[in-house]
Amino acid sequence: MFDSMSMIAPDQQQTVHELACGILSRTGMRFSSPEAREIFKSHGFKTDGENVLITQRQAEDALKTAPSEYDVIAPDSERNIHVGGDGRVYSSSCSSIRIKDTDGAVRPATRGDYEKSLKLIQGISVISNCFEYVVPQDMPQEYYLLYNLCAQMHTIDKPLSCQHVSGIPMLEMFYDTTSEKMRESARNGLAYGISYVNPLSPLAMSDYEANKLINFCRSGIAVAIAPMALCGMTAPCTLEGLIVQQAAEILAGVVLSQLASEGSPVLYGCLGAITNMRNMFTPVGAPENRIIEHAAAQMARFYKLPSRTLTGMTDANEIDYQCGAESMMNFVMTARSGIHVLTGIGSFANWMIASYEKLILDSECVAYVNRLLRPLDFTGGRPAEDVIESVGSQGSFTLEAHTLNHMRGEFLETKIFERQPYDRYIADGRHEVKEKAVKKIEELLGSYKRPYVEQAIKGKLMKYCETYGLGDSIKNRFED
Repeated sequence: MFDSMSMIAPDQQQTVHELACGILSRTGMRFSSPEAREIFKSHGFKTDGENVLITQRQAEDALKTAPSEYDVIAPDSERNIHVGGDGRVYSSSCSSIRIKDTDGAVRPATRGDYEKSLKLIQGISVISNCFEYVVPQDMPQEYYLLYNLCAQMHTIDKPLSCQHVSGIPMLEMFYDTTSEKMRESARNGLAYGISYVNPLSPLAMSDYEANKLINFCRSGIAVAIAPMALCGMTAPCTLEGLIVQQAAEILAGVVLSQLASEGSPVLYGCLGAITNMRNMFTPVGAPENRIIEHAAAQMARFYKLPSRTLTGMTDANEIDYQCGAESMMNFVMTARSGIHVLTGIGSFANWMIASYEKLILDSECVAYVNRLLRPLDFTGGRPAEDVIESVGSQGSFTLEAHTLNHMRGEFLETKIFERQPYDRYIADGRHEVKEKAVKKIEELLGSYKRPYVEQAIKGKLMKYCETYGLGDSIKNRFED
């Protein structure tokens, strides 16, 4: 199929790899974590202070043991997801510190907002798992990720997102297992969630992020290694330079992951952005970012690694035309690029503001994309050549059995976006999409049913959270 969107020619993918490995072998990657440096040293890697030098051979050896695809467990096993291959899974956005209410007011996000978003996520079919949709501002910030994980465990039965190493014991309690068994399970193709670490561009990984990577790999949690390099600020001002640096930073993380626990599942983080040199703002809706994502996805497939990125991103400060245009372009491009885990449904304003309405509207966009990328199949009765001949040149296909058999599955049935004439739209009350999104929110919340969690497990989780001072934050919050 002709596609003018291939950013890196096959022979140049090898060039990117060799350039990245050259940087790692000569300049190296700085690891602030003493534990990480000790792991490298114990495996014969050369170090220079905090810098670790990684040869091309060492990087390629690590790539051989990293799995190309795997499953991720969910509390309801029927909701397990597959990562890799030709599939893709969507998750909610992450880390928004504010929320826009349906009345238009923007305010700091709260615990209640996170719980409400989880109830919506539970009912939205195109969202397969969740991340930390919002950062609740009404609780201690150092442990909000533990609260978010606890809320997930009590509210959804889709795959969980553990983003703090102190959450590992919570997974052990919830699934009645051990880190050692989780680790072995992941090696055999079933991981216990998806997390991420962010290398510190250029060419560094903090103590905190390195220790996350080590502990998650040793506990069977898939980790996306996702530097957020910025063209002209923390990476060269050319997209090509960013792609090479990004590859070097991710390869260094992959090497550490496989030294910490050989066979650990990882993902290639297809993140990166440009810098607005007029005001040093980092736009997430820029077309150059889509190029970065696509090129990174090509490198992920070159390395035979699953990939993850943000999607639905926009710099619009209102849910308006710019918001829809940038979000849909991002949805189409990330799916078309073959990226496997797509995080970002439900935010705007540089992903700093979450919106329940956009959570619904973005889900409609995903439904569009899923239909757009469903391949044609000229087998069986689908070509309908016999029906064409039977109807002939003067008939109609409307009442044909073939039409009745295919009409519901062939065409996307929109839930929010308009599919009726203007006069009918006026006669029906002129309900705009945001108004219909609010109605859908009410429907999902009204039909929500909390998944069953054993009281003994709830008690263990409560006691554990109390040791981090979170008892008052979760007490009596998950009982409806």
